[in-house]
Amino acid sequence: MKLFKKCPLFILVFAVFAIIAVIGIIGKNGIYSKFSKKEMTPVSYVFEGAKDKIYPWNNLKSKETYEPEISKPDTSEQTSAVSSIMSLPPKAQEKTYDFTQVDKSYFDDALFIGDSRTVGLSMYSDLDNATYYADVGESIYRIFNDKIAVVDGKSMTIDAALSKKKFAKIYFSTGINELGTGTAESFGKKYSEAIDRIKELQPDAIIFAESIIAVGPELNAKDSVFNNKNINERNAEIKKTADNKTVFYIDANEALADKNGNLSEQYSNDGLHLKAKYYDVWTNFLMTKGIVKN
Repeated sequence: MKLFKKCPLFILVFAVFAIIAVIGIIGKNGIYSKFSKKEMTPVSYVFEGAKDKIYPWNNLKSKETYEPEISKPDTSEQTSAVSSIMSLPPKAQEKTYDFTQVDKSYFDDALFIGDSRTVGLSMYSDLDNATYYADVGESIYRIFNDKIAVVDGKSMTIDAALSKKKFAKIYFSTGINELGTGTAESFGKKYSEAIDRIKELQPDAIIFAESIIAVGPELNAKDSVFNNKNINERNAEIKKTADNKTVFYIDANEALADKNGNLSEQYSNDGLHLKAKYYDVWTNFLMTKGIVKN
């Protein structure tokens, strides 16, 4: 008591430092753990902590490491948005379809667009119930400009005809007359544009992108333009337009070509066009490639 009366301030300061030291020792492995690794006294822990706004009343625990609280971003809206998207029913156009067998009535509401080979189909196949917009010598570069469609007795362009009359299925077959023009890539670009135009004019139609039918072995061997190498390159471009949702690729060479990939000699006289009686082979093949959407 006498010492306290003589040096009260000194005793008070000593007591405060002692308390601070005890707090530093207690918090050595807790809130002051990051300072305890440094060469500091327990008192220094408390003062250094105060600079970082760490105070004795901040979760003071002797055996736990202090970690400042980090606010987490609110992801409730993102989670809700994702859940909403996942709960939506799949759109019809996102569904893919497989080929199925159909009968001739399937072609009642079908349109065939093409060149001389499609002209032959219109003349010699048994699909008289279908509509045909085709002409000999037609090509991808003119097919929307030439007046080869007839609607209500009037000749008009395919573009105009597709604006007037709707079809459930559209078969598009062109490419043999384009072999000597441009490259496979330039042909593919123009072909893709044509498919897009048909989709625009007939958004509800099922579109069949038909392969270019191969040429016969003799023509393939001697002609630098009309050969199956060129045809296969362009067929690869045609196939790219198919998504199996609204556009479907059909390769008639599966039925008409021989084991070497040439148009079978028995089916053709000139190596380009089918004999009249063999258009049924093409027709029967098409009936295995129907698409039925529920």
